[in-house]
Amino acid sequence: MSGPANAERIAEIVAAAREGRAPEDDARGHRAPKVRRVDWQRPNKFSAEHVRRLRRAHMSFCQTAGTRMSAELRLPLEMEVIDTTQLTWGAAQASLPGAGISAAIDMPDGGLPVLFTAELPLMTSMIERHLGGSPADGRARERKLTDVDLRIARHVFTSLTSQLGHAWAEVVHGPLELSSVDLHPGLSHVAPASEPTLVLTSEVRLAGASHTLSLLIPWRAMERFSDRLSAPDLLLEDPEAAARAMHGAMAEVAVEVRVEAGSFELPLEQVLSLRPGDVIPLDQAPGGAVRLLADDVEVGFARPGRSGTRRAVQIIRAEEPA
Repeated sequence: MSGPANAERIAEIVAAAREGRAPEDDARGHRAPKVRRVDWQRPNKFSAEHVRRLRRAHMSFCQTAGTRMSAELRLPLEMEVIDTTQLTWGAAQASLPGAGISAAIDMPDGGLPVLFTAELPLMTSMIERHLGGSPADGRARERKLTDVDLRIARHVFTSLTSQLGHAWAEVVHGPLELSSVDLHPGLSHVAPASEPTLVLTSEVRLAGASHTLSLLIPWRAMERFSDRLSAPDLLLEDPEAAARAMHGAMAEVAVEVRVEAGSFELPLEQVLSLRPGDVIPLDQAPGGAVRLLADDVEVGFARPGRSGTRRAVQIIRAEEPA
């Protein structure tokens, strides 16, 4: 009958368990049970590709939302993604600032909503700016929100929801709808406490003050769109198709096209001394070819002439794009 394990062996087993590793097999050939460390607060339901796609879309959202809110508030407002993390819904709630306001946003075709959460000082600053105030340092006076404040807060979240819908257009293929605006105690009913949740945190800089705006995305809100989030990048999979898509997107952009008969440089002193009647010689022969430019880029040469009653040029040589 085997005797009891000595104190050194017990200490070795306990130390190995604390470090999350298995102790070496004992002399009798028995394999010691392995200890696996599990972090229940950090679920990984969203794959790395999902997180990358959503973070990139959120960066686009920050740019467009910052521009729109700057126009609404008539103050410079900048937004930037500063953190992306996966938590359970309960842990995500616990990580939010103590004083805040949230908006539930319904996804297309049902499912769990996603949540915007803003620090209360940020929302109060926006509300007072909408009411005609001008916080010099971006820090509004702390106070309880009235019914009028909540109505304006709903308007702010509606603007943010609209910009989020544009950023997610390629993923969800449907409109996002703002359903409710509440203070943080109203968050618990949105999803189960154990629901895997992706938290995208943005810094909002307004009138010299820094605040945070977070977007909480439960897994079941995005589960049916996961295939689209995992789709390979068009640019990486098919460069030719990406080039055609880019050409199609850029083809309708208006570009100023102008004709330059000649050009030269003069010192500023001579330019200031020009008077009516002065003759400036060009480096082009009369009737010669003129340069055709799109903005400041040379695209070819042309011969001047007329088309009906209008002046026109006839392309005689086109430049290949660099």
